[in-house]
Amino acid sequence: AAMRHADLASAALRERRFQAEQVHEQRMAAVKAETVEAEEATSAALARAARIEVEAQEKLELANMETESAVKSSAQRCAIAEERLAEAWAMELQCEAAAHERIEAAEIRGLEMAEAVEEESAAMAEEYTAEAEAIEEEAQA
Repeated sequence: AAMRHADLASAALRERRFQAEQVHEQRMAAVKAETVEAEEATSAALARAARIEVEAQEKLELANMETESAVKSSAQRCAIAEERLAEAWAMELQCEAAAHERIEAAEIRGLEMAEAVEEESAAMAEEYTAEAEAIEEEAQA
């Protein structure tokens, strides 16, 4: 009976051990499945992050190129504006010089005209004086 009891106890112990091993294997399989799922999710998240990083880098490069283009365009517009300003200043100086030349020429013409009028007035005065003298001589004669 004791032998039988020991055999039964041993069989029950083996059965419990077998069940415990099965539960352990089931748990290990579940943990392994969860680990595989987590690894796949992590891998997918890393792939998405890599794609997002590439897209962000491309957008950054495009923004940098647009910024460089805008800076170059702005610099070109500034250079053109500076050229036009320099041209306007040069034109203003030319206009001032031409105006001074015209004023000087007008002053010279004015002086020449005044001299001509003075000479003409002197000639007319001489003519009138000569006529007056002639009339006076006739009157005395």
